[in-house]
Amino acid sequence: MPAPLHSTSLKARVLILVSLLIVATIWGLAMVVAAFLQADLEKMVEQHLSSNLSYVADDVEHGIQSQLDVLKKLASRITPGIQADPARLQKLLEQSDLSATLFPEGLTCSNRQGIIIADTPVLAGRRGGSLKDREYFHEIMAGAGQSISGPVIGRFIKKPAIILAVPLHDAAGAASGMLVGASVFSDQDLFGQLEKTRIGKTGYFLVASPKDRLFVAATDKSRIMTPMPARGMIPLLDRRTEEGFEGGAITTTSRGVEVLSVSRAVKNAGWIVISAIETREAFAPIAKLKYQIYLGALLISCFVALILYLVLKRQLAPLGDAAQAIRRISAGEEPVSPLPVVRQDEIGQLVDSFNLLAKERNRLIADLRGEIAERRRREDEFRKLNETLEAHVIERTNELMRANQKLESEIRERKIAESSALDFSARLQGMTRRHAVAQESERRRLARELHDRVSSSLTAIGLSLGLVENQLPRDAADLVKERLSGISALLKETMMNAREISHDLHPAVLDYGGVVAALEDYGRNFSLHTGIDVQVIGEDREIRLPPDTEIALYRIAQEALTNCAKHAGAATVTIELYGDDEHAVFVISDDGSGFDLPRHGGGGESYGLGLLSMRERAEAIGGKLTLESAAGSGTRISVEIYL
Repeated sequence: MPAPLHSTSLKARVLILVSLLIVATIWGLAMVVAAFLQADLEKMVEQHLSSNLSYVADDVEHGIQSQLDVLKKLASRITPGIQADPARLQKLLEQSDLSATLFPEGLTCSNRQGIIIADTPVLAGRRGGSLKDREYFHEIMAGAGQSISGPVIGRFIKKPAIILAVPLHDAAGAASGMLVGASVFSDQDLFGQLEKTRIGKTGYFLVASPKDRLFVAATDKSRIMTPMPARGMIPLLDRRTEEGFEGGAITTTSRGVEVLSVSRAVKNAGWIVISAIETREAFAPIAKLKYQIYLGALLISCFVALILYLVLKRQLAPLGDAAQAIRRISAGEEPVSPLPVVRQDEIGQLVDSFNLLAKERNRLIADLRGEIAERRRREDEFRKLNETLEAHVIERTNELMRANQKLESEIRERKIAESSALDFSARLQGMTRRHAVAQESERRRLARELHDRVSSSLTAIGLSLGLVENQLPRDAADLVKERLSGISALLKETMMNAREISHDLHPAVLDYGGVVAALEDYGRNFSLHTGIDVQVIGEDREIRLPPDTEIALYRIAQEALTNCAKHAGAATVTIELYGDDEHAVFVISDDGSGFDLPRHGGGGESYGLGLLSMRERAEAIGGKLTLESAAGSGTRISVEIYL
């Protein structure tokens, strides 16, 4: 017979919980021990790497410093007289033993212009070449005592190298040139220990130039003169190159290999030397020890779990019997009756509690039957109340639907009224535009009539009066001549008035000269009559606006100048017109007293009518008029037009 479900489930939970606690303790202890062992081993490997790295870094730094010291010693032997004699300088370099020892690939000397005047060994094209574009040349000529370049491919030797430079001095002690030595990366005196020193099977060294983001030297020759990984790819490398961190740490290389590395700075060159070894090799001894520790922990865990299972099975057997009896009672196979108590422990207390629960259950069943009858009665009452409530809801819903239909009808009527108002506004704007066009056409016709008919007739009358005056006998009465002279003067005044009226109705210059020329002419006449200086500014007189646009801007300017003369008390008025074929801006500004727009609503009744007229003219040509003014700050009217 299979074990009861509840008993098995409880045993499983207790077994799993206790087993987990024991396993966690055993495995936690194993992991702590393994972690301490790995930390000790990591520290030991780090110390080994650091000792080798110090040896290599000191060797590189010593090699560079030795080459610099030798260059400085040779530079001290090059006097100003030798510098002035290239032949002596060349002989001195060739006789020096430096070219055969420290600088077999190149030793050059340049003047203060950066021109190479001597070299050894002699290479074709090197003498006479220029070093003026080199950074180390500028550092030396700026007063530096020495300079070390970044890793470069030699211009003449065609090999990866670094350039060491020291200054040459003239009689006054100023830099008059420099002595330059090229040290290639294959030089055993510079990176010899890098190749000789070995760290296990996977260990390696790297010499990096943070300034140039290049690897200068490496145990792996293929990495020489290769770019360093981009910033952010290896955070530990960024710390070493940017923050100067030199401690040991584990990281993953750009090739996806996990390594333990340390670093040290080569201060005289600005480089860093990195020593690293793969963690797979470095921590190989601890891996085997970890395997043995974890295997022992697994065997102990299995043994403890087996013992615990056997103990729990014996101790929980009474609980299983009670569970079977309760299941039979629940299935109706047996009546609800007290269960036997085997022993007075926690399981016995649980059975006692069940017996009390069974007794209380029998009592509750009797009470529940009475409550069911009462609930049925209340459900009948609730159903009747719900039916009444549904009837009220339906009635209220119908009322809301009728109100909603009425509201929708009112909304439709309002939309129709708004549409009619918009149509009326559009028609009114069209009528206003047509009225302005008709008004300007009538003004143009009247101006033409005044000019063509009235002015011509007045001119003819003037000529006739002159003929009459000339044909009078010399002894004619002075009174007649005086009257003729008065008539002639009156006639001239009438002709001037007719010409002014014709010009005010429609200036002819507006048709052939454009709005800028017309405003200049009107501004001169306005200044003569009012004493207010009018300045007209236009960007391009060759660009003509549409005729209705020019007429509207001209009338807006007339209205603005009239209001300025009446109310502003200004000394100067500026009229500006600028724009292009698609957009134009027309601005009229004065230095008058101005007014408070929010308070006066447009500056008074007469000024308000003038502003309304200007705004209507601007809108008739598709423009937008803006008025800006404040008390004591003048007034500015701008019209923006999109053509």
